[in-house]
Amino acid sequence: VGLAKWGREVNLELLLEILSELRHVVRDAIGQTDELVSLQGLNCALVLLSGPSQALITDATWLADSFTQALSLALPSLHSVHSESPSWPPERVFTME
Repeated sequence: VGLAKWGREVNLELLLEILSELRHVVRDAIGQTDELVSLQGLNCALVLLSGPSQALITDATWLADSFTQALSLALPSLHSVHSESPSWPPERVFTME
């Protein structure tokens, strides 16, 4: 669905402010090693930007770096939660090199 469907009814300045606040929230969550908040913030930003969003021109380069950092925080948690066997997961599967 994305922004194009509701572009005429959405205050784009407000949307830019929301994205700016999400950027700060995600960076703060990464700084506090809170993978849940960082991933939820990234999900929210991606949902806001989803679909044919040509009505909005903004710098979204922070998403890639934040996504990599948030995954780096989340992967060890996933490993500890979902691993019950010493042979799974394979060695070095959760490293970001």
